[in-house]
Amino acid sequence: MKKVLYITIVLILVAAMIFGGIYLNQKSIDNAYNYAITLIQNGSYEGALSDGFMSDVKYGGLDEAYKNTIPLYAYAMAQLEYNDEDRYMQTVNEYLELIPADYNGELCEEINTFKGNFKPQYEDFLAEQKRLAEEQRKKDEERRRIREQEEAEQLKKSVPYVGMSESKINGT
Repeated sequence: MKKVLYITIVLILVAAMIFGGIYLNQKSIDNAYNYAITLIQNGSYEGALSDGFMSDVKYGGLDEAYKNTIPLYAYAMAQLEYNDEDRYMQTVNEYLELIPADYNGELCEEINTFKGNFKPQYEDFLAEQKRLAEEQRKKDEERRRIREQEEAEQLKKSVPYVGMSESKINGT
């Protein structure tokens, strides 16, 4: 009888230690999560981020992320990049795309406001990039045309030689 009692007590103590450890671990995660939300609310985005968040996202390490960790971290990363002196609008947009359109967790109003304000800026940025690319294409085309004209002028002044292609011979 004493043996059964000792075994029961030992099993209860082991179970209490296991469940106590699980509880303390979960409490630690909850506290870190809530602290990160407080930092984001206060605009301290860098303090709210863990190292390696983007690598975890890229390589699927956040499949079982705690609560709304991914949208909140993505928002903090977007804010950091947006507020940077050398901001990359594509990067800000990539971070915001990690946040589901129907997100309604912590800071959803703030996040939706930021996304709403950013969208027209990003569309303007894309339009400007398209305009600049078109200008560059036209400049490149003009340079190519001028180069071809100069080559044709040089060809007119030259004398045919052995090994010259037939198309160039006609231009001499």
